[in-house]
Amino acid sequence: MAAPDDAPVAAMAESVLSSILARNERLGKTSRLLGRMCFVGQLPGQQQRQLLAWHKSAVAKLTTDAAPEGVTGLLLLYPAHFMHVIEAELSQLSDFAQQLVPLAAAGEMALEVRVLASTDDIPARLFPAWLSSTVGQHSGGSLRGEGVVHVPMPARIADAYTGVLKLGRALGSAKKADRDAMLNDLRIRHAAALPTQEVLAEVSQADDALAVDEFVDIFCRPIDIKLDREVVWPIETEIVY
Repeated sequence: MAAPDDAPVAAMAESVLSSILARNERLGKTSRLLGRMCFVGQLPGQQQRQLLAWHKSAVAKLTTDAAPEGVTGLLLLYPAHFMHVIEAELSQLSDFAQQLVPLAAAGEMALEVRVLASTDDIPARLFPAWLSSTVGQHSGGSLRGEGVVHVPMPARIADAYTGVLKLGRALGSAKKADRDAMLNDLRIRHAAALPTQEVLAEVSQADDALAVDEFVDIFCRPIDIKLDREVVWPIETEIVY
């Protein structure tokens, strides 16, 4: 329960949430808020199969009776990097991000895992299911065209993220048989939208994107504020009026 001094803030937060839920109900959406996150990281070796198996297990754990719709998204596996866009309820996204922290810390299957994007209350899912594809070596295609000498890092991150969202829209509108063929041939059919391994190598080390452990500390765990008076000596004496 919020403290008396926090009552106005708590009331405002409750009011904002209520308005979002009411809007979703008018639009015929469920009362569950969906979000979307994008992760990128390095592979310490030929770990595509192991990382794919880990993701399949982690995604399966998120599908429960309380969240029957489960998880949608796309995992792209490159020779030395991976990129994963995941759509789920907000609590599921938080759980998934927290599962990634020990994975990145161990360094056996993934390194330098960063959060490229995080969006709350998305209007709809773009991906028809949770999918994966082994891309292989991909160096072609550019959303901004050829001949660009320098693209700022935030723009590179945005290009990589929106490119995968375009893939999701294309996969969502395709029949299942066509979808499987698309996943097996992304480098040819959707080269322009597919992020290159060089771009992933850069964004996986960019300070513009939070490391997954930093993201979890800021957004997924209770706030722990340490006041100056708790770490300064001597202790301040209470002023009596």
